[in-house]
Amino acid sequence: MQNCKMQFTEWNTSCFLQDSARFPEILFLSLNSKTKSWHVSCYRDDSKPEKETLMISSHIEQPEHVRIKGLTKIFGRNRRKAVQLFRSGKSREEVYAATQCNIGVYNINFSVHRGELFVIMGLSGSGKSTLIRTINRLIEPSAGEIHIGNTEITRLNNTQLRALRRKRISMVFQHFALYPHLTVLENASYGLKVSGVPREEREAKAREVLEIAGLKGYEQHYPHQLSGGMQQRVGIARALAVDPEIIIMDEALSALDPLIRREMQNEILALQRKLNKTVIFITHDLGVVANMADRICVMYAGKIVEVGTAEEIFYSPAHPYTWALLSSMPDLETKERLFSIPGTPPNMIFPPKGDAFAERNQYAMAVDYEEQPPFFKLSDAHYAATWLLHPNAPKVEMPETLKNRIARMKQKREEV
Repeated sequence: MQNCKMQFTEWNTSCFLQDSARFPEILFLSLNSKTKSWHVSCYRDDSKPEKETLMISSHIEQPEHVRIKGLTKIFGRNRRKAVQLFRSGKSREEVYAATQCNIGVYNINFSVHRGELFVIMGLSGSGKSTLIRTINRLIEPSAGEIHIGNTEITRLNNTQLRALRRKRISMVFQHFALYPHLTVLENASYGLKVSGVPREEREAKAREVLEIAGLKGYEQHYPHQLSGGMQQRVGIARALAVDPEIIIMDEALSALDPLIRREMQNEILALQRKLNKTVIFITHDLGVVANMADRICVMYAGKIVEVGTAEEIFYSPAHPYTWALLSSMPDLETKERLFSIPGTPPNMIFPPKGDAFAERNQYAMAVDYEEQPPFFKLSDAHYAATWLLHPNAPKVEMPETLKNRIARMKQKREEV
Protein backbone atom coordinates (compact mmCIF):
# COMPACT_ATOMS: atom_id res chain seq x y z
CA MET A 1 0.00 0.00 0.00
CA GLN A 2 1.20 3.48 -0.79
CA ASN A 3 0.47 6.86 0.79
CA CYS A 4 -0.56 5.19 4.01
CA LYS A 5 -1.28 7.26 7.04
CA MET A 6 -0.80 6.30 10.67
CA GLN A 7 -2.70 7.67 13.62
CA PHE A 8 -1.87 6.90 17.21
CA THR A 9 -2.77 8.49 20.51
CA GLU A 10 -1.01 7.68 23.74
CA TRP A 11 -4.19 6.48 25.48
CA ASN A 12 -4.93 3.91 22.76
CA THR A 13 -3.64 0.35 22.87
CA SER A 14 -3.99 0.08 19.12
CA CYS A 15 -4.03 2.13 15.99
CA PHE A 16 -4.89 1.55 12.39
CA LEU A 17 -3.56 2.21 8.93
CA GLN A 18 -5.65 2.82 5.86
CA ASP A 19 -4.78 3.78 2.35
CA SER A 20 -5.41 7.46 1.71
CA ALA A 21 -7.08 6.57 -1.59
CA ARG A 22 -9.71 4.72 0.51
CA PHE A 23 -8.69 1.17 -0.43
CA PRO A 24 -10.76 -1.26 1.61
CA GLU A 25 -7.85 -2.65 3.63
CA ILE A 26 -7.66 -1.64 7.26
CA LEU A 27 -4.63 -2.58 9.33
CA PHE A 28 -4.95 -3.00 13.08
CA LEU A 29 -1.77 -2.53 15.08
CA SER A 30 -1.84 -3.84 18.64
CA LEU A 31 0.85 -3.16 21.23
CA ASN A 32 1.99 -6.02 23.44
CA SER A 33 2.69 -4.28 26.74
CA LYS A 34 4.99 -7.06 27.97
CA THR A 35 7.24 -7.46 24.93
CA LYS A 36 6.85 -3.83 23.77
CA SER A 37 6.30 -5.16 20.25
CA TRP A 38 3.58 -4.44 17.69
CA HIS A 39 1.28 -7.02 16.13
CA VAL A 40 -0.10 -6.14 12.69
CA SER A 41 -3.31 -7.64 11.32
CA CYS A 42 -5.35 -6.79 8.25
CA TYR A 43 -9.09 -6.50 7.75
CA ARG A 44 -10.60 -6.16 4.29
CA ASP A 45 -14.10 -4.73 4.16
CA ASP A 46 -15.64 -5.25 0.74
CA SER A 47 -19.09 -4.12 1.85
CA LYS A 48 -20.49 -0.74 0.94
CA PRO A 49 -20.63 1.99 3.56
CA GLU A 50 -23.72 2.02 5.76
CA LYS A 51 -24.73 -1.44 4.59
CA GLU A 52 -28.28 -2.27 5.64
CA THR A 53 -28.63 -4.77 8.44
CA LEU A 54 -32.08 -5.89 9.55
CA MET A 55 -31.98 -6.93 13.19
CA ILE A 56 -34.52 -9.74 13.27
CA SER A 57 -34.98 -11.86 16.39
CA SER A 58 -35.51 -15.47 15.37
CA HIS A 59 -36.33 -16.55 18.95
CA ILE A 60 -39.75 -14.88 18.61
CA GLU A 61 -42.11 -17.08 16.64
CA GLN A 62 -44.69 -14.39 15.91
CA PRO A 63 -44.62 -12.78 12.44
CA GLU A 64 -43.14 -9.35 11.82
CA HIS A 65 -45.56 -6.58 12.68
CA VAL A 66 -43.36 -3.53 12.08
CA ARG A 67 -40.42 -3.47 9.69
CA ILE A 68 -38.16 -0.45 9.23
CA LYS A 69 -35.74 -0.42 6.34
CA GLY A 70 -33.16 2.27 5.63
CA LEU A 71 -35.14 4.90 7.55
CA THR A 72 -33.51 8.34 7.38
CA LYS A 73 -34.64 11.75 8.53
CA ILE A 74 -32.63 14.77 7.46
CA PHE A 75 -33.45 18.31 8.54
CA GLY A 76 -32.77 21.20 6.19
CA ARG A 77 -33.91 22.65 2.88
CA ASN A 78 -31.87 20.44 0.57
CA ARG A 79 -32.97 17.10 2.01
CA ARG A 80 -33.32 15.36 -1.34
CA LYS A 81 -29.81 16.28 -2.39
CA ALA A 82 -28.48 15.24 1.02
CA VAL A 83 -30.08 11.79 0.71
CA GLN A 84 -28.57 11.36 -2.77
CA LEU A 85 -25.12 12.27 -1.46
CA PHE A 86 -25.45 9.82 1.43
CA ARG A 87 -26.46 7.06 -0.96
CA SER A 88 -23.46 7.81 -3.15
CA GLY A 89 -21.18 7.13 -0.18
CA LYS A 90 -20.40 10.67 0.96
CA SER A 91 -19.58 11.14 4.63
CA ARG A 92 -21.80 13.11 6.99
CA GLU A 93 -19.43 16.06 7.10
CA GLU A 94 -19.21 16.10 3.28
CA VAL A 95 -23.00 16.10 3.03
CA TYR A 96 -23.30 18.97 5.47
CA ALA A 97 -20.66 20.99 3.64
CA ALA A 98 -22.61 20.57 0.37
CA THR A 99 -26.18 20.98 1.65
CA GLN A 100 -26.16 22.47 5.18
CA CYS A 101 -28.52 19.64 6.16
CA ASN A 102 -28.12 17.76 9.41
CA ILE A 103 -29.16 14.28 10.48
CA GLY A 104 -32.00 13.31 12.78
CA VAL A 105 -31.70 9.57 12.27
CA TYR A 106 -29.80 7.75 9.56
CA ASN A 107 -30.20 4.34 7.90
CA ILE A 108 -32.24 2.73 10.67
CA ASN A 109 -33.11 -0.94 10.18
CA PHE A 110 -35.05 -3.17 12.56
CA SER A 111 -38.18 -5.27 12.85
CA VAL A 112 -40.68 -5.75 15.66
CA HIS A 113 -42.70 -8.92 15.97
CA ARG A 114 -46.41 -9.10 16.72
CA GLY A 115 -46.99 -9.07 20.46
CA GLU A 116 -43.43 -7.97 21.23
CA LEU A 117 -42.48 -5.21 23.66
CA PHE A 118 -39.59 -3.54 21.84
CA VAL A 119 -37.65 -0.87 23.70
CA ILE A 120 -35.66 1.93 22.04
CA MET A 121 -33.15 3.20 24.58
CA GLY A 122 -30.84 6.21 24.51
CA LEU A 123 -29.99 9.43 26.26
CA SER A 124 -31.49 12.79 25.30
CA GLY A 125 -30.59 13.80 21.76
CA SER A 126 -29.98 10.26 20.51
CA GLY A 127 -32.84 10.42 17.99
CA LYS A 128 -35.39 8.20 19.78
CA SER A 129 -38.36 10.55 19.53
CA THR A 130 -37.54 11.51 15.95
CA LEU A 131 -37.43 7.82 15.04
CA ILE A 132 -40.78 6.88 16.52
CA ARG A 133 -42.50 9.94 15.07
CA THR A 134 -41.46 8.80 11.62
CA ILE A 135 -43.06 5.39 12.23
CA ASN A 136 -46.54 6.94 12.28
CA ARG A 137 -45.45 9.83 10.05
CA LEU A 138 -45.94 12.62 12.54
CA ILE A 139 -42.52 13.46 11.12
CA GLU A 140 -42.15 12.71 7.42
CA PRO A 141 -39.12 10.48 6.73
CA SER A 142 -36.58 11.65 4.16
CA ALA A 143 -35.90 8.13 2.88
CA GLY A 144 -36.57 4.51 3.70
CA GLU A 145 -39.52 2.18 4.14
CA ILE A 146 -41.96 1.68 7.04
CA HIS A 147 -44.08 -1.46 6.94
CA ILE A 148 -47.00 -2.06 9.30
CA GLY A 149 -48.00 -5.61 8.49
CA ASN A 150 -48.45 -5.59 4.72
CA THR A 151 -48.94 -1.81 4.56
CA GLU A 152 -46.07 0.43 3.44
CA ILE A 153 -47.14 3.61 5.16
CA THR A 154 -44.82 6.04 3.34
CA ARG A 155 -47.07 5.48 0.31
CA LEU A 156 -50.35 6.27 2.06
CA ASN A 157 -52.28 9.42 1.27
CA ASN A 158 -53.60 11.65 4.06
CA THR A 159 -56.98 9.92 4.29
CA GLN A 160 -55.40 6.47 4.50
CA LEU A 161 -52.85 7.72 7.03
CA ARG A 162 -55.55 9.12 9.31
CA ALA A 163 -57.42 5.81 9.19
CA LEU A 164 -54.22 3.96 10.13
CA ARG A 165 -53.61 6.24 13.13
CA ARG A 166 -57.21 5.94 14.32
CA LYS A 167 -57.49 2.17 14.16
CA ARG A 168 -54.06 0.52 14.12
CA ILE A 169 -51.53 2.77 15.90
CA SER A 170 -51.86 4.77 19.11
CA MET A 171 -49.24 6.95 20.74
CA VAL A 172 -48.55 8.08 24.28
CA PHE A 173 -46.67 11.37 24.08
CA GLN A 174 -43.81 12.40 26.32
CA HIS A 175 -45.44 15.75 27.14
CA PHE A 176 -48.99 14.36 27.47
CA ALA A 177 -50.59 16.28 24.52
CA LEU A 178 -53.96 16.54 26.26
CA TYR A 179 -56.66 18.99 25.18
CA PRO A 180 -56.89 21.56 28.02
CA HIS A 181 -60.55 22.39 27.31
CA LEU A 182 -61.69 18.74 27.48
CA THR A 183 -62.34 16.73 30.64
CA VAL A 184 -60.37 13.60 31.51
CA LEU A 185 -63.24 11.47 30.18
CA GLU A 186 -63.43 13.47 26.94
CA ASN A 187 -59.66 13.28 26.43
CA ALA A 188 -59.62 9.52 27.01
CA SER A 189 -62.48 8.96 24.57
CA TYR A 190 -61.28 11.43 21.93
CA GLY A 191 -59.81 8.80 19.60
CA LEU A 192 -63.08 6.90 19.63
CA LYS A 193 -64.99 10.12 18.96
CA VAL A 194 -63.06 10.95 15.78
CA SER A 195 -63.55 7.34 14.68
CA GLY A 196 -67.31 7.82 14.84
CA VAL A 197 -68.06 5.65 17.90
CA PRO A 198 -71.40 6.62 19.56
CA ARG A 199 -71.08 8.70 22.73
CA GLU A 200 -72.47 6.15 25.17
CA GLU A 201 -70.21 3.39 23.85
CA ARG A 202 -67.05 5.50 23.77
CA GLU A 203 -67.60 6.90 27.26
CA ALA A 204 -68.13 3.40 28.65
CA LYS A 205 -64.84 2.27 27.10
CA ALA A 206 -63.05 5.39 28.34
CA ARG A 207 -64.28 4.80 31.90
CA GLU A 208 -62.99 1.24 31.71
CA VAL A 209 -59.45 2.24 30.71
CA LEU A 210 -59.40 5.18 33.12
CA GLU A 211 -60.09 2.74 35.94
CA ILE A 212 -57.21 0.58 34.72
CA ALA A 213 -55.00 3.69 34.77
CA GLY A 214 -56.02 4.49 38.35
CA LEU A 215 -58.12 7.53 37.48
CA LYS A 216 -61.57 6.41 38.55
CA GLY A 217 -63.36 9.42 40.06
CA TYR A 218 -61.42 11.98 38.00
CA GLU A 219 -63.54 11.71 34.84
CA GLN A 220 -64.89 15.27 35.06
CA HIS A 221 -61.60 16.93 36.00
CA TYR A 222 -59.61 19.01 33.53
CA PRO A 223 -55.89 18.47 32.76
CA HIS A 224 -54.78 21.56 34.72
CA GLN A 225 -56.35 20.05 37.85
CA LEU A 226 -54.14 16.95 37.63
CA SER A 227 -50.53 16.29 38.54
CA GLY A 228 -48.01 15.52 35.81
CA GLY A 229 -48.17 11.80 36.56
CA MET A 230 -51.96 11.82 36.41
CA GLN A 231 -51.90 13.63 33.06
CA GLN A 232 -49.52 10.96 31.78
CA ARG A 233 -51.99 8.29 32.83
CA VAL A 234 -54.76 10.05 30.89
CA GLY A 235 -52.53 9.84 27.82
CA ILE A 236 -52.01 6.11 28.40
CA ALA A 237 -55.75 5.58 28.84
CA ARG A 238 -56.47 7.48 25.61
CA ALA A 239 -54.06 5.21 23.71
CA LEU A 240 -55.60 2.05 25.17
CA ALA A 241 -59.20 3.13 24.56
CA VAL A 242 -59.08 2.70 20.78
CA ASP A 243 -57.78 -0.88 21.12
CA PRO A 244 -54.94 -0.46 18.57
CA GLU A 245 -52.65 -3.15 17.18
CA ILE A 246 -49.55 -1.09 17.98
CA ILE A 247 -48.92 1.26 20.88
CA ILE A 248 -45.99 3.68 20.70
CA MET A 249 -44.94 5.00 24.11
CA ASP A 250 -42.58 7.97 24.23
CA GLU A 251 -41.19 8.17 27.78
CA ALA A 252 -44.67 7.08 28.89
CA LEU A 253 -43.68 6.27 32.48
CA SER A 254 -41.13 9.01 33.07
CA ALA A 255 -43.56 11.38 34.85
CA LEU A 256 -44.98 8.74 37.20
CA ASP A 257 -43.93 8.25 40.80
CA PRO A 258 -42.33 4.83 41.56
CA LEU A 259 -45.44 3.13 42.96
CA ILE A 260 -47.73 4.19 40.10
CA ARG A 261 -44.95 3.42 37.62
CA ARG A 262 -44.77 -0.17 38.85
CA GLU A 263 -48.57 -0.52 38.65
CA MET A 264 -48.61 0.85 35.09
CA GLN A 265 -45.74 -1.45 34.09
CA ASN A 266 -47.77 -4.40 35.32
CA GLU A 267 -50.89 -3.16 33.52
CA ILE A 268 -49.02 -2.65 30.25
CA LEU A 269 -47.52 -6.14 30.49
CA ALA A 270 -50.90 -7.69 31.34
CA LEU A 271 -52.64 -5.95 28.45
CA GLN A 272 -49.86 -6.87 26.06
CA ARG A 273 -49.99 -10.54 26.99
CA LYS A 274 -53.78 -10.73 27.13
CA LEU A 275 -54.47 -8.81 23.91
CA ASN A 276 -51.21 -9.59 22.06
CA LYS A 277 -50.43 -5.90 21.56
CA THR A 278 -47.23 -4.77 19.91
CA VAL A 279 -45.56 -2.09 22.02
CA ILE A 280 -42.68 0.18 20.96
CA PHE A 281 -41.41 1.82 24.12
CA ILE A 282 -39.02 4.79 24.25
CA THR A 283 -36.98 5.53 27.36
CA HIS A 284 -33.71 7.00 28.57
CA ASP A 285 -33.79 4.84 31.72
CA LEU A 286 -32.90 1.17 31.38
CA GLY A 287 -34.19 0.54 34.90
CA VAL A 288 -37.73 1.36 33.79
CA VAL A 289 -37.87 -1.49 31.27
CA ALA A 290 -35.63 -4.09 32.88
CA ASN A 291 -38.58 -6.39 33.63
CA MET A 292 -40.71 -5.42 30.63
CA ALA A 293 -38.73 -5.61 27.42
CA ASP A 294 -38.50 -8.52 25.01
CA ARG A 295 -35.75 -6.78 23.06
CA ILE A 296 -33.83 -3.54 23.55
CA CYS A 297 -32.38 -1.31 20.85
CA VAL A 298 -29.72 1.18 21.99
CA MET A 299 -29.34 4.44 20.02
CA TYR A 300 -26.65 7.09 19.94
CA ALA A 301 -26.36 10.16 17.69
CA GLY A 302 -29.16 9.11 15.36
CA LYS A 303 -28.00 5.53 14.82
CA ILE A 304 -28.51 2.12 16.39
CA VAL A 305 -25.36 0.93 18.15
CA GLU A 306 -26.62 -2.30 19.77
CA VAL A 307 -29.75 -4.45 19.76
CA GLY A 308 -30.55 -7.68 21.54
CA THR A 309 -32.87 -9.43 23.95
CA ALA A 310 -33.28 -7.82 27.36
CA GLU A 311 -31.14 -10.58 28.85
CA GLU A 312 -28.37 -10.00 26.30
CA ILE A 313 -28.34 -6.23 26.80
CA PHE A 314 -28.36 -6.46 30.61
CA TYR A 315 -26.08 -9.48 31.08
CA SER A 316 -23.90 -9.56 27.94
CA PRO A 317 -23.61 -5.97 26.64
CA ALA A 318 -21.05 -5.54 23.88
CA HIS A 319 -20.87 -1.82 23.03
CA PRO A 320 -18.92 0.62 25.26
CA TYR A 321 -21.91 2.98 25.20
CA THR A 322 -24.16 0.25 26.59
CA TRP A 323 -21.51 -0.49 29.22
CA ALA A 324 -21.61 3.16 30.22
CA LEU A 325 -25.41 3.25 30.41
CA LEU A 326 -25.54 0.17 32.63
CA SER A 327 -22.71 1.48 34.81
CA SER A 328 -24.61 4.73 35.40
CA MET A 329 -27.70 3.01 36.85
CA PRO A 330 -28.04 3.54 40.64
CA ASP A 331 -27.23 0.44 42.69
CA LEU A 332 -28.26 0.50 46.36
CA GLU A 333 -26.29 -2.64 47.16
CA THR A 334 -22.90 -1.06 46.65
CA LYS A 335 -21.02 2.06 47.64
CA GLU A 336 -19.41 2.29 44.21
CA ARG A 337 -19.36 5.74 42.72
CA LEU A 338 -21.89 6.29 39.94
CA PHE A 339 -20.30 6.31 36.50
CA SER A 340 -20.82 9.26 34.18
CA ILE A 341 -20.04 9.37 30.48
CA PRO A 342 -17.36 11.98 29.83
CA GLY A 343 -17.88 14.74 27.30
CA THR A 344 -21.07 15.73 25.51
CA PRO A 345 -23.06 14.25 22.60
CA PRO A 346 -21.81 15.28 19.15
CA ASN A 347 -23.27 18.27 17.37
CA MET A 348 -25.14 16.67 14.48
CA ILE A 349 -25.11 19.95 12.59
CA PHE A 350 -21.38 19.29 12.30
CA PRO A 351 -21.35 15.50 12.61
CA PRO A 352 -18.08 13.76 13.47
CA LYS A 353 -16.19 11.51 11.14
CA GLY A 354 -16.16 7.82 11.98
CA ASP A 355 -17.92 6.49 15.07
CA ALA A 356 -19.92 9.28 16.72
CA PHE A 357 -19.19 7.82 20.18
CA ALA A 358 -15.42 7.79 19.69
CA GLU A 359 -14.73 11.10 21.44
CA ARG A 360 -16.43 9.84 24.61
CA ASN A 361 -15.20 6.25 24.40
CA GLN A 362 -12.19 5.48 26.58
CA TYR A 363 -11.64 2.30 24.53
CA ALA A 364 -11.64 4.08 21.15
CA MET A 365 -9.03 3.07 18.61
CA ALA A 366 -7.81 5.25 15.79
CA VAL A 367 -10.08 3.39 13.37
CA ASP A 368 -13.07 4.71 15.33
CA TYR A 369 -12.17 8.26 14.34
CA GLU A 370 -12.06 7.38 10.64
CA GLU A 371 -14.58 4.65 9.83
CA GLN A 372 -18.07 3.90 11.11
CA PRO A 373 -18.15 0.33 12.42
CA PRO A 374 -20.45 -2.24 10.81
CA PHE A 375 -22.74 -4.46 12.84
CA PHE A 376 -21.12 -7.56 14.25
CA LYS A 377 -23.40 -10.50 15.00
CA LEU A 378 -23.17 -12.05 18.45
CA SER A 379 -26.33 -14.17 18.26
CA ASP A 380 -29.48 -14.41 16.16
CA ALA A 381 -30.94 -11.51 18.15
CA HIS A 382 -27.81 -9.68 19.32
CA TYR A 383 -25.84 -7.21 17.15
CA ALA A 384 -23.45 -4.40 18.07
CA ALA A 385 -21.69 -1.77 15.97
CA THR A 386 -18.23 -1.45 17.50
CA TRP A 387 -14.76 -2.12 16.12
CA LEU A 388 -13.90 -3.85 19.42
CA LEU A 389 -15.79 -6.90 18.13
CA HIS A 390 -13.61 -7.25 15.05
CA PRO A 391 -11.53 -10.45 15.35
CA ASN A 392 -8.29 -8.53 14.81
CA ALA A 393 -9.05 -5.77 17.31
CA PRO A 394 -7.37 -5.77 20.73
CA LYS A 395 -9.15 -7.80 23.40
CA VAL A 396 -11.07 -5.36 25.63
CA GLU A 397 -13.40 -6.55 28.36
CA MET A 398 -16.15 -4.61 30.09
CA PRO A 399 -15.15 -2.73 33.27
CA GLU A 400 -14.73 -4.81 36.43
CA THR A 401 -17.34 -2.77 38.30
CA LEU A 402 -19.90 -3.57 35.59
CA LYS A 403 -19.00 -7.27 35.72
CA ASN A 404 -19.65 -7.22 39.45
CA ARG A 405 -22.96 -5.44 38.97
CA ILE A 406 -24.09 -7.97 36.35
CA ALA A 407 -23.10 -10.82 38.68
CA ARG A 408 -25.25 -9.30 41.43
CA MET A 409 -28.19 -8.90 39.03
CA LYS A 410 -27.90 -12.55 37.96
CA GLN A 411 -27.73 -13.71 41.57
CA LYS A 412 -30.78 -11.66 42.48
CA ARG A 413 -32.69 -13.09 39.50
CA GLU A 414 -31.83 -16.66 40.55
CA GLU A 415 -33.01 -15.97 44.11
CA VAL A 416 -36.35 -14.77 42.80
